[in-house]
Amino acid sequence: MATAISSSLSAASLLRPVPSRHRPLLRALAASGSGGKKKKPGKSKGKAKTLEPPPDVVRRAPAGSASVFEQQRTEPGFKPGGDGERPSAEEARQRQATESAFVIAWLGLGGVILFQGLALAASGFLPAEWDSFLVKFLYPSFTPTVLLFIGGTTGYGVFKYFEGEKSKS
Repeated sequence: MATAISSSLSAASLLRPVPSRHRPLLRALAASGSGGKKKKPGKSKGKAKTLEPPPDVVRRAPAGSASVFEQQRTEPGFKPGGDGERPSAEEARQRQATESAFVIAWLGLGGVILFQGLALAASGFLPAEWDSFLVKFLYPSFTPTVLLFIGGTTGYGVFKYFEGEKSKS
């Protein structure tokens, strides 16, 4: 196999003349000048067009929308920050600690799943006693562990999504 590859890439094969079926293509490339780059008609080499920045875009609010916002601001009891139900600093710290603990627990569960998978994959190479032990105890618990991991991460994702939607409104 290696001799076939090396003989096909030898210097003699690279120096062979081009087959006649490829000659029209080579002629077309040579005639075009710079390796197949197309030149735009009507452009001369002496003229160089300077680049100008695009004009500034002015965006305006749709008709009538500004009055809705102004009306909302003048209503009694309007608070620019929302309805005032933001969590306090202590609640925010507690929530962050809880989320950090959850993420660390899920990373640990992912490590357990990795260990279980590697142990099950290597069980065929281990002695018969170890193999029977792993098949008896580890194999039945692997699938429920993976399902728990997937369910927990999905639930956490849905929770964070709804939490983000709640904070937007």
